[in-house]
Amino acid sequence: MREDIIHGSSAMNPFSKWTISEVEDKFQIILHKQHPVLKEWLAVNDIASPEEDNKLNMLKNILLDHVHDWNESELKFKFIVHLLALVDFDQDKYQTFLEREIGG
Repeated sequence: MREDIIHGSSAMNPFSKWTISEVEDKFQIILHKQHPVLKEWLAVNDIASPEEDNKLNMLKNILLDHVHDWNESELKFKFIVHLLALVDFDQDKYQTFLEREIGG
């Protein structure tokens, strides 16, 4: 067994230092913009109004165009916040939060 594994150290870079290519290779990630299972899941009728559907499609396309360009903050600001507002996520028993400790 390798010495660094036995003693708990790792020669691997921390995840924050990985490139997109390294993550895709390590986890065998393949982008499927039109995956059949996703298309089937999204084909459910009468879930969103035509206006909501247009906004969701716009957000989806923006995300697909920029997913590799944005950092975490940009993803939150330019996509996630708009998505959560559109679907009225905040309810009595659960709400969105950012950068906050979860207390019990």
